[in-house]
Amino acid sequence: MQSKVPDIRQISAEYDRLFNKGGLRETDSFYQWVLKCLSPTPMKSILDVSCGEGHLLKWAIRLYTMNGLGIDLSSAALRISHQNVPQAKLVHCDGIYFP
Repeated sequence: MQSKVPDIRQISAEYDRLFNKGGLRETDSFYQWVLKCLSPTPMKSILDVSCGEGHLLKWAIRLYTMNGLGIDLSSAALRISHQNVPQAKLVHCDGIYFP
């Protein structure tokens, strides 16, 4: 029996529904810990694939003065991300094929 692969538009719509209902989020200390593990270089760039609401980008910019680029397939998540980190560049795409 062959399983059906969901269409990227269906996945995007499901994530939009999720983010419109409150989204997905970890604690601020989690995002700070992730950045510490990455040992980022201040003033460099960070790419957050599947950036969601932009919290990792927010902390990368705030703590390390990094240039942030976030991509997500959810337009609802990107609207929230833009509110959280207006200085980041945000792109609506699936993370496989960049525009």
